[in-house]
Parts: sequence; C-alpha cells; structure tokens
Amino acid sequence: MFRPKSALDWLISTALLPISWIYAFGWTAYFSIYALGIRKRKKFQIPIIGVGNLEVGGTGKTPIVIEIARLIIDQGQKVAISVNGYGSPARLDTQIAPLGSLEASEFGDETCLIRNALPEAGIIVGRNRVAAAELAEKNGFDVLILDDGFQHLPLARKMDLLVTD
Repeated sequence: MFRPKSALDWLISTALLPISWIYAFGWTAYFSIYALGIRKRKKFQIPIIGVGNLEVGGTGKTPIVIEIARLIIDQGQKVAISVNGYGSPARLDTQIAPLGSLEASEFGDETCLIRNALPEAGIIVGRNRVAAAELAEKNGFDVLILDDGFQHLPLARKMDLLVTD
C-alpha cells in the first residue's frame, strides 16, 4: 500500500484519488458483466493457466511463467505461452512467434526472455488472448499459460496464479 512520505506525495495521491474511484467503478462494471453471465467466458479443450498480479509493476510474473512451463515441458507436454508483446508491433496481430532468436523491437522483451529460457516452448504474441487460445488449440499445444493474464475476463481458465512482490 502506498503511504505518502512527503507533502508532494500526499498532494499527488490526493489529486489522483478520484481517478482511482473512476477506475474501480469501471473495473467493477466490467467484472459484473461476466459475473452476472451477461457475457460468457470462452472455454477451450486445453487447460489454460493465468499468471498475474494485483499490483502495478514487475512482481516476477514472467520468471514464474517460465518455471511453470519448464515443469510442464519436463513432463512431456507441449506448452504455449501467451504474452502481450508490450511495446512491439507484434502485439497488434496475435501470432505464434517463429522459432529461433527473436528481436525485442519486433516481439517485445518478455517474448525474447521466454524464448531464451525455453526455446522448445511455443510463444503466442498479441493482445487478443482468446485468439491466442484458438492458436494454441489449433496447433496442438497441450497447455496454454497466460503471462499477465489474470485481468483478461473473456477467456476461461483452469487456474489462476497471483504473484506478489
């Protein structure tokens, strides 16, 4: 929890408080649409694991995703990892990243980190997580792991893991 340490911190946090209320209202409305069944979550045959957090910033989600994927791969399963591809052009069109070395400018730094750690894993880059699940299932993956996918409500998951700092 943020605790202001100076008058400036207090002033900024006080000024931003109404914006946080608007955000909370928007998130509650979005969540309610799914909780009330107005919109249905898309289900797939393959198990989907979401890894996320409740905090802003890095809490180590990607290293956790890598370790979970490694455990599943070691059991003989074919794993796909879905990443947003933050800051890259690849995030606009959901796609399976090609095998081999990747450029961060094209696919994002998390994609490259995962590729270097797990060259045998499939990596699906793009904002559309439902499309990522469709690609994973269509291409014969046994499991899909969503890196930073906890807040993605349109996609039903078998399990969610929350990482905290």
